[in-house]
Formats: sequence, C-alpha cells, structure tokens
Amino acid sequence: MMATADIAGNIRLNNNMGKKSVVIAFGGVSPEHEVSVLTAMQALSALEESPFEIRPLYISKTGKWYTGDYLLKLEHYKNLDKVIDRGVPCTLAHNEYSKPVLRELKTGFLKKSGEYAIDVMLIAFHGSGGENGSFQGLCEIFNIP
Repeated sequence: MMATADIAGNIRLNNNMGKKSVVIAFGGVSPEHEVSVLTAMQALSALEESPFEIRPLYISKTGKWYTGDYLLKLEHYKNLDKVIDRGVPCTLAHNEYSKPVLRELKTGFLKKSGEYAIDVMLIAFHGSGGENGSFQGLCEIFNIP
C-alpha cells in the first residue's frame, strides 16, 4: 500500500498506485482574467514536483471551457486566440461510476475524447464568477472538493 498526502497535508493510504488529480480552474469572464491566469500559473509551478496529476481548466473571456497541455505554459497566454485554438474544449461530467470528471469535447470521426478524474478542484479565479462563490457552488453540485 502506498501513502500520499492530500492538498491539506493529510496522509492517506491508497490501495491503487494512481496519482490523485488536481484540476486548476482559472481565467473567466471577469475583468481580472489576466490576474487569474497568473495565479493559476503560480499554483501550477508550486505543484510541479507534487505527487498529484495536474490538469488545467481554462475559461476564456467568452466563457468557453478548455483543457490540454498547451495551457500549462504562461508564455502561451500572450496570444489568447492561439490558446483557444490549441486548447481542447471540455466540460464537467460524471463518469459511469458517478465520479466527477473533466471530459474533453473532441469532434470528428477519428477523434477520441479524453476523460480525467477530478479529486480536487483548485479555484484560481479573481473577480465575479469566482470570488463570489458561483464556481464553488458548481463544484459542490458535482461533489468536487
């Protein structure tokens, strides 16, 4: 059995060898969009050597949701149009076991959608839509700590 620490530093024994996942939600329709991106990049940097699998959830200025490895680098946010082009559209969902997941919305005949478990959501929004508790309420509906 393997022991790991959760976000709060609590030690847990895991029967599986898989990593716990942390989704970092950031961006949004707020005027403080760019500050949120900086906060998320700082959180990503701080968690880089952690035992967690980190997945970004970027919300564009128009409210569309994206994920993907391209979103993990601060320098990419100099061109938001390219971030949106390279990001993978996604949504929150429940899998067949009723566990919360971040589900990619790929389209096309040969494209397969990815699905990523969510153990914890780290909310890095600034301004309305994040600081007002609305996104936290959405996480509560999906039973995401």
